[in-house]
Amino acid sequence: MKSQTKLLHHYYKPDIKELFIMHDVVGSSVRIATTFIALVILAALLALPAAAQKAEEPLTGFLFNATTELHYEDNVYRTRSDEQNDAIAVLKPELSWNEVWSASRLAVNYLGDFGRYHAESDLDYNNNSINAYLMLEHSTKLRSAFTLGHERKVDKPGTTDALSVQGERPDKWNNSEVGVTVDYGTAGSQGQLVLDTLYSERRYTNNDQEFRDYDGAGAMLTFYYRVTSATRLLLEADYIDYDFTEEDALGGDQSGDDAKLLAGLTWDVTAKTTGVFKIGYRSRNYDDARFSEQQGLALFLDASWRPDIHTTVIFGAGKDNQNSGQRGAGGSVRAYGYVAAIRDITDLTRFKVDFKFTNDEFENFANRKDKRWDAGVGLEYSLLNWLDVGVAYRVQNRESNVDIFDFRSNAIMLTATTRFPQ
Repeated sequence: MKSQTKLLHHYYKPDIKELFIMHDVVGSSVRIATTFIALVILAALLALPAAAQKAEEPLTGFLFNATTELHYEDNVYRTRSDEQNDAIAVLKPELSWNEVWSASRLAVNYLGDFGRYHAESDLDYNNNSINAYLMLEHSTKLRSAFTLGHERKVDKPGTTDALSVQGERPDKWNNSEVGVTVDYGTAGSQGQLVLDTLYSERRYTNNDQEFRDYDGAGAMLTFYYRVTSATRLLLEADYIDYDFTEEDALGGDQSGDDAKLLAGLTWDVTAKTTGVFKIGYRSRNYDDARFSEQQGLALFLDASWRPDIHTTVIFGAGKDNQNSGQRGAGGSVRAYGYVAAIRDITDLTRFKVDFKFTNDEFENFANRKDKRWDAGVGLEYSLLNWLDVGVAYRVQNRESNVDIFDFRSNAIMLTATTRFPQ
């Protein structure tokens, strides 16, 4: 969730034979193909009532959208050797209910992500996330907001720093959080002060991952100062305390605190570019003396640029501390950069491309260093005024100086996405 992200702050040489083995797998996997078609129909039927909402009406009431996907992936467990290939059917529903009273707002949102594998059913997953947001305006300058959220998800293979093991079920976890924001001033004011607070509880429920359970409590205070009609300077102080509830099998405990002091700016040039840039100092301290402190440069950039009406470019970068999912290890320092672009080829066809690079350094675990590349390219076509279909190809690679953590994979995807309101 966005508030939690503030506080708690994907080189592969494809084998053509591997790519086109998809034809044999899908051809023999009638169940997967049938499931994909059924999910497209289901998404369309469920979303049809939303089509009655006119584009000029406010986005209030009940809204529904869904994405369905059919994947073929050549290394579903993200292992260094003995790769397993499989086809996967995915359904991603999105539901929301919004109400607006004067300048106050209530929103309830649900996101789902359900995956079913043809052969490797141990990897099947059901991800669910629901949150409620209430914003109250007390005066022209004073507002408060309250958030409640709960997630039930899995760590898909290769998404954490932990070792991927063939045949093992993904780690499952629950996360509950409550947040309060107090906002004095507005985005148009000369000055604005925003205080965000958050308390969260994360619990792992399988694979003996209890050592990753924690309670987190933190706050972020940000002051904005307007220098032009399109730009604002900012000063930000972040603090969060992690209380890990269990030691790992080696007696390790990642409890401690994480703090940042940042300065930066935001900009919003109408119909051209928007973004936020922050730079400063970060410090991660551990109660366990076996884990060394992590201190140094903190960086955050998230921006978009529209050079013309047919092209959108999104780009960003960052450097921050990360908790670890590996036994006996403290956290890592992560540096990353990404870029994504969408280009309208015709009125109905869009070209998409994205690339992300990540570098992780683990000072407390054999001086391990990981480099990741994640890139994708795809085409999307508006089949109906409320339905987009597409095809995409994605490659992922992790290279580590500790060889057992290496993996590489690629995937071909067919997608169908509803688009309401229009």
